[in-house]
Amino acid sequence: MHQGSWPRAVLPFLLGSSIARCNALALRDTARVATQSPVVFSLGVDRIREISDYVLAQDQAVFNNILSTVTPETATFNNTLAPWSRHQDEVAGLITAFNYIADPIAYNATNDFFAARSPFLANVTNSEEYWPLVKAVYDNLANENKLWTPEGRLATMFHQSRVDAGLSIPKGPDRDRYSTLVQEQQNLTRAFNANTQQPAAPPNLFFSREELEGVDPQLLATFTNGTGADAGKLGIDVLAQASAVIPIAKNQRVRQELAIGYNRLARDNVDILKQAYAGRDEMAQLLGYPNYAAARLQDTIAGSPENALALINEIGDTLKPSAADSVDQLNIIVKRDNSTASAYRWDIEYARIAIDEAQTNLTDDNFGSYFVPTFTVPTALQLFGQALGFDLQLVHGSELDALSPTGKGADILPAPQASLYEVRNSGSNDFAGYFYTDILARPGKISNSTQGTAIQRAHVSVNGTRTYPSVILNGGYYPTQHLSAEALANLFWQIGVAYWHLSCESEFGDLCGDAGAPTDFSQMPGQMMENFGFNPIVLQKVSRHWSYFSPNDTASWKQAHANSTQPPETLPFKTAKKAEQSKLTFKTLDTLYKVWYSLYDLQTHMPSSREAAKDLPITQIYNQLAVDACLVPWGESLPLQRLANGSPNYEWAWGQATYPDWMNYWYGRWYSWTWAKVYSEDVYYAKFANDPFNAENWREYRRKVLARAGDPKQFVADFLGREPNTGAFYHDVGII
Repeated sequence: MHQGSWPRAVLPFLLGSSIARCNALALRDTARVATQSPVVFSLGVDRIREISDYVLAQDQAVFNNILSTVTPETATFNNTLAPWSRHQDEVAGLITAFNYIADPIAYNATNDFFAARSPFLANVTNSEEYWPLVKAVYDNLANENKLWTPEGRLATMFHQSRVDAGLSIPKGPDRDRYSTLVQEQQNLTRAFNANTQQPAAPPNLFFSREELEGVDPQLLATFTNGTGADAGKLGIDVLAQASAVIPIAKNQRVRQELAIGYNRLARDNVDILKQAYAGRDEMAQLLGYPNYAAARLQDTIAGSPENALALINEIGDTLKPSAADSVDQLNIIVKRDNSTASAYRWDIEYARIAIDEAQTNLTDDNFGSYFVPTFTVPTALQLFGQALGFDLQLVHGSELDALSPTGKGADILPAPQASLYEVRNSGSNDFAGYFYTDILARPGKISNSTQGTAIQRAHVSVNGTRTYPSVILNGGYYPTQHLSAEALANLFWQIGVAYWHLSCESEFGDLCGDAGAPTDFSQMPGQMMENFGFNPIVLQKVSRHWSYFSPNDTASWKQAHANSTQPPETLPFKTAKKAEQSKLTFKTLDTLYKVWYSLYDLQTHMPSSREAAKDLPITQIYNQLAVDACLVPWGESLPLQRLANGSPNYEWAWGQATYPDWMNYWYGRWYSWTWAKVYSEDVYYAKFANDPFNAENWREYRRKVLARAGDPKQFVADFLGREPNTGAFYHDVGII
């Protein structure tokens, strides 16, 4: 999740030669006047309190006006939902800067505001007077078959939040019981997360240096020195370090013991999960649903758990025959390094790295050294933006002062290290919004990650004035860091999310980007842009070997590589093609892994009866599905783990107890990644794989898919000229 504001694409005064690195960087045309002032982030205490007082007063006035002038009989979208939504959009613009306040006193003032406003917003959601009005609007739109229109989507969001609060249940014992269950779920989530982050007495496992062959010396230096019986050995913290060691340790026993240890952490969470599943099922029954999965999926594209299961089962059944080749390949790698040993799930990442090194050889020298954040990020922003029809112009120096409403350029940056781009539509030069970048590491930021999100969502005010979106790409990279293929995938994905928000043309901010999309579409634009980014032609365009950034960089490279030829300035096409192909390594097994998690998530929220829900054998379900869905044995088949009669032991560990998604946001909807992937692959392979810079296709994609609010399945069908299907999904996995 986003934590504060994060670092900048170009730091000329800190990095010296970084401007030379950004050969795609466009400077702003100062003759053009921005249609909209940027957000002022630098707020003093007095201004924060002034905004706070205004917002709190307007909250009351707008809400009271709806309640005093509308009845269930007269309730319409325009008099019941639109006024409150437009007010929320206005408020969001006023308080955006509150999330970027660094001064402690001013920060406390923002906390005072949020503390004062929170009870009122809870009252709006739980209002017995507002609920009949919301329900009347929703029911009318449902009866007119308009729930997938923009108005219908917003009505669904209003309606569902109040159903989730229990307002659809008549006052009385059932409502009271539901409220108790909601509070219990919140308490269980807090306890689960606490146990996951700090399980009771996580063990250190000790190994000799010889056993840790393959582990990077810098990582070895972080391990604990053993004492007593473990003297001379190195101790690995199972919670914090196992995931770093398992993919690279050559000794299979090391991988096995660490994996078993990790999957046996946080045992208390097993009971917490069982209580959560039982409570959710009871909540669904009180709401009138047959199970919790039905309640969670009723407002998604899938529409029902049966539809979600149908897709997941189809994908699993289709991939399993071809997965046998991957399993054979996995066994070959494991036996090569560990004699006659058979492969288990904990060997997959190790084997993947071995295969990639042999077949693609994407080392830091021949791949990562071409992707440095201070060049690749601004270049990718420009390239991806140009494809969508956006023209990004860097605002810097005195131009920041001229653009700032306060006359101080620093006031319109979310952090001193951030950069600001003014965005216009290509061709027309019409103003389209602002794009901020803040991608370099500093204390308090999440390292080696990127997130694209909206600072201010597009919307139209009550007087018809359009507010254009402002988006930000946050990151935690170091200036000279080399980006791995995995880091690039995340970067491209998040740029896609940011441009989705920037493309929004909705009247209501709550319908923009992933904020208004159903969960089983919300990842599609990011997935699509990741595909585009890994097109070999695109990879070449966003690459530049660091030794070409400046004469000093060239000299440094030559000093470290005496008698060697300087690498090509741009990533060779052959290497770019290998990077694209590397995504196929064990891709069937990776996809079956997602089938496993989707099935576990759906099955645990679809118990056969109310009684069954009270004591689900969740560990057995989790472990048995792992083997049935993924085809690779796990701990259940180890000789020491088997039952007395020799049968597999599906209670050997409880890996589900450390996975946060089962308690945070995605529970009941984990299938969504795969559902969205079907759409993203179909769009990419139909329109962009063979013609990645087709301007007409990109403009159509922006106009027909990204800009619109409502029914994304229909948007994709409109863009493709047909209904989406799974053919491209299977092609991407490598089986068609």
